[in-house]
Amino acid sequence: MNVGRLDQAQHRAVKDAKKDLKEANKFAVEFLRKIQHQFAKAGAPELWGVDVELEQNGLGAKLITPFGLARTIAVCSIVHGKAQIRYVIEKAVTLGNGLQGYVKVAAVCIDSHGVVTSEVDGEKLANLNDFDEQKVQKEVGEVGVSIVHAIGIEEKYLSQA
Repeated sequence: MNVGRLDQAQHRAVKDAKKDLKEANKFAVEFLRKIQHQFAKAGAPELWGVDVELEQNGLGAKLITPFGLARTIAVCSIVHGKAQIRYVIEKAVTLGNGLQGYVKVAAVCIDSHGVVTSEVDGEKLANLNDFDEQKVQKEVGEVGVSIVHAIGIEEKYLSQA
C-alpha cells in the first residue's frame, strides 16, 4: 500500500496502537500458555505427539509435531482495521538451495480484548476474556489442533539428508 491519506478508522488504529498492543500482548502470552497446557495435559502427549516449548518472554514458541518442527512469531500489526498481535506459524523446511528455512503455514490474530481471530477472514476462533474457562480451554484447544493441521498439510518438509 502506498502512503496516503488515512480515513478516521485507520488513523485511530495507529493512534491507539500502543495501548491496544500492550493489552494484546498480555492475551498473546496467555494464549500460548493455554495451547501449551492443552498439549501437556494427562495423556495428550501420547495422543497428539505435540510439544510446545515457550520462549522465555512467552511471546514465541517452538512446536514439535508429528509433521515436523514449527515456530510461532508474534508480530505487532494492523489487521482487520485494528492493532493486534499476529501470531505467524512457520514450519521448518528445506529450501530450494538445500538450506533450512521456514515457510508460513498459518496465522491467528489476538486483539486488546483477548479475541482470537483468523488472519484470513477475521473469523472469531476463541475469546480469552470469556468468564467460562472450560469454553476458553475448548476453543483454544481447537485452535491448537488447527495449527498442527496447518503444519501437517504443508507440502514442504525438512530434508534429513
